[in-house]
Order: sequence, then structure tokens, then C-alpha cells
Amino acid sequence: MRGPISALIERWRYLDIRIPASRDVTIRIVERPGRWMDKAACDALLADMRTVVASTLADGLEYGVLSGDSERLRQAVVTILYDKASGRPIAFNALTVMPLELRGQTIEAIHLGLVMVDPGFRTQGLSWVLYGLTCIMMFFRRGLRPLWIMTTRDYAVAASELTGTLDALGKVEMQRLFGPGDTVTAAADARQDGATPTLDLLFLGGRPIREPVARYGPFVMNTRAEIMQAVEDFQAGRMGTVPAQSL
Repeated sequence: MRGPISALIERWRYLDIRIPASRDVTIRIVERPGRWMDKAACDALLADMRTVVASTLADGLEYGVLSGDSERLRQAVVTILYDKASGRPIAFNALTVMPLELRGQTIEAIHLGLVMVDPGFRTQGLSWVLYGLTCIMMFFRRGLRPLWIMTTRDYAVAASELTGTLDALGKVEMQRLFGPGDTVTAAADARQDGATPTLDLLFLGGRPIREPVARYGPFVMNTRAEIMQAVEDFQAGRMGTVPAQSL
């Protein structure tokens, strides 16, 4: 059994912060609650996540951290968003910290896992908070040391420069599609453009569609016939128009 001093030390090893995500939403990020929270606090955290599930799935969900398995909570980084007006939980994300072997060394990687958003709040751009802000906070929590992030095994990932300039190796790395087990190594070039002195990378992931792809300009379809139909629809105005005052 842990004494009060050791329990306090364990508590301060992990994040538990509340910050405003927007004018209407508050975010709470809790790192590995199963390692330091008491049972009542863990149960309250689970109850908030299950409230979001109930608003999304009629049959509920008993998966991952939602199963109540204490080991899952020991490895989880939980992010919950709350509506400021009502205090009700409206979205959550449960990342998992997983040990991996990389080049003969054991490292920790964050798996981008379960995420749910109340249907009534899905148009408010909350995804970047659930994934992006949490990963940024974990990056700072680790003292700016490299943070390994992984998606589900059947996803493909592409990466590209958003701002700044990569070094020569990084430019080569960005030209390929990453699959299960792949790693990417890149660094900022020693000389950066004065207008964009920092390097930002964009990573996009998703399940491979494994279908024929035909493309022409901004149009991407399965066949050339569908491309021709899309162009015809565009020229006929069937894809909508941009008001002149917006140009």
C-alpha cells in the first residue's frame, strides 16, 4: 500500500489540467489516471466518457478504457471536453501509451485511439483539440523530447511540409507513403526562410481505399468516365457557385 507522501509524488508525475478550449468549451486532460487516481475519481471520469457514448450510440460501448479495466486506465491519456454552460461532457478521446521496440531500444508511443463527439457538437471543429492539443501538451510534458505517435495498423499515412523547410533526408522521407511498422525521420534544415522560421509538418492518415483512382486537376474519381461527368457537372453549375462578393 502506498503512503500519503509516495501517493502525492506519483500524482504530480502526471498531467491533470483544465483549460478553456473556446468560449463555450472547457478541456480536461488526464494522464494515466489509473496510476494515481483513487477509484471514485476514476469512476467519475468513466461516467463522463460514458455520457458522451450514450449521446452517440444507442447500445453503448464497452471497449478499451470504457470497459473499466484498471490496466487500460493506467496506460491511457484521457481528454474530455465539457460544455461550459451546462457542465455536460460533450466529447472525449482516449489515447494509449504503448511500449514499442525501435532499433533495439524500448520507447513509448502514443496510439491515437478511441474518440467520440456528441452529435450536437460535431460542427464546432473539436477534433484538433481532442488530438492536436493533447499531443502538444504531452510533447511539452516530456520536456520537448521526440513524441512517437501511431495510428491503427491498417492505416496509411502521408506527410508533407506545412511551413518551413526540411533537411535533405526529410525531403526524401516525405515522398513516400507510410504503412504498418514504418518510421519517419526528419529534421528542419539549418537555414529557414525568414517569413517561416519554424518547421511544421502535416500528417494525414486513413484506411487505403484500394480502388482504381482517376484524377484530372481538382477532380478525383474512380474512372475516366466519372471524371468527365464531374467536369460536366462543374461547368453546368451543378456543384454550386461562389458568390461574387466572396471572391
